[in-house]
Amino acid sequence: MTTSWPRTIRELLLAFRRWDLSPLDLAQHLAKQVQAGQALNCFRWFDEDRLLAEARRATEGLSSGNQKQVLAGVPLALKDNIDVAGIPATSGSPVRLNYVPTQDAPVWAQLKARGAILLGKTNLTEFAYGGHNPEFGAVRNPRKPDHFPGSSSSGSGAAVAAGLAPGALGTDTGGSIRVPAAHCGVVGLKPTNGLFPLDGIAPLAWSLDAVGPLAPTVTDTAILLECMAPGPQGIVDNESLALRRQDPTSLRVGLASALWLGDTQPEVAACWEEAARRLKAIGCQVEEVPLPDRRECQAVHRMLLRAEAFTYHAEGLERPDLSGYGVRFREAIEPGSHTTAQTYIRGQLFRRRTKEHFRSIFQKMDLVLTPTCLTTAPPLSETGEREPACTELTFLANFIGSPAISVPGGCDREGLPIGLQLIGRPYSEALLLGAALLLEEQMGFALAPGQVK
Repeated sequence: MTTSWPRTIRELLLAFRRWDLSPLDLAQHLAKQVQAGQALNCFRWFDEDRLLAEARRATEGLSSGNQKQVLAGVPLALKDNIDVAGIPATSGSPVRLNYVPTQDAPVWAQLKARGAILLGKTNLTEFAYGGHNPEFGAVRNPRKPDHFPGSSSSGSGAAVAAGLAPGALGTDTGGSIRVPAAHCGVVGLKPTNGLFPLDGIAPLAWSLDAVGPLAPTVTDTAILLECMAPGPQGIVDNESLALRRQDPTSLRVGLASALWLGDTQPEVAACWEEAARRLKAIGCQVEEVPLPDRRECQAVHRMLLRAEAFTYHAEGLERPDLSGYGVRFREAIEPGSHTTAQTYIRGQLFRRRTKEHFRSIFQKMDLVLTPTCLTTAPPLSETGEREPACTELTFLANFIGSPAISVPGGCDREGLPIGLQLIGRPYSEALLLGAALLLEEQMGFALAPGQVK
């Protein structure tokens, strides 16, 4: 057995096929990595004995030739608002410390059916909203531990970036998969809203929520996405485990204007401009497109989020004893209590008009390219418990229901990752991933797993 540990899910699966590595070898290695990386605070729940037992069964299945699932023996981390039968799912809140689900969330049941095993449950902000989690502590960025890892799927992004997990699931209501992916230097995909069931996942805002994968590469992300869905999807070739490439000459990419982006960190803007230049150089049609007023859309998105979040939690928040909920979370969603039905409906009508605006853009363009965030990860000391301003460019995909992916594009002068975002028309995940693979190849940028020294 090898002691050279593959970096990607694809490499792991090929190593399992060649018997260069067994699931048990990998699980033992990851258990040591998780223990060594405790300072990152990625995990809310980790059971080494359970992990090794599941890995041992997967190894026996592979050695007997009976194990045919695509993900057989691959350990995955799940954000701790996703139910796994018999394991606590806190959603980052003291309110749910004693909540132990009796059924798996369908997305996890599907991944298990494809052979995945549970590595652990990852830390997040309380009910997936805000900057840090004051109850369970801040997750640290493995690229620079005194910097913000992105929220709310903080633990999932940091665990993948640190090499503690080959892949992970997160949830995304305004950027909560893509922001940690960008800040930690991995790939994160928010699928089309409604593509996967949200049963067994604690909601933040039901009309905006989505569940999706984080992984080291675009191909790994495609493998996980394929395995989350029932039946063959045709995104990944099962024999070679290769993602089907997109023909660049057939790809039409829309660009936001520099004015629309606003006050972007110069290094982030330069990376985005270079990405556009390189895509154009290989034959993509790249041109500027008129996008709707970002700040107006964000204000409506925030109103809908808070109204839906408060409605879900209203009964618990109205109890005389509010000690279960964190103060920051209560204050964050409290404005939702003042949203009238008329205001909410007007917001949804505005959202429909915004979707129609993007529908007209997607008649001419296949994708829209933006930076994932306006800046790289800020220092933890500057973020506190509030939500940092990092979702200005990611929330739109949730607002219009489109799939969007963040791909590492480079680093700033401090070595902090820069993410590039592609947004596609609804249900265009295959095209989006093929284009993301081109972007990944053209930027030629991949970070090795980083960890606290």
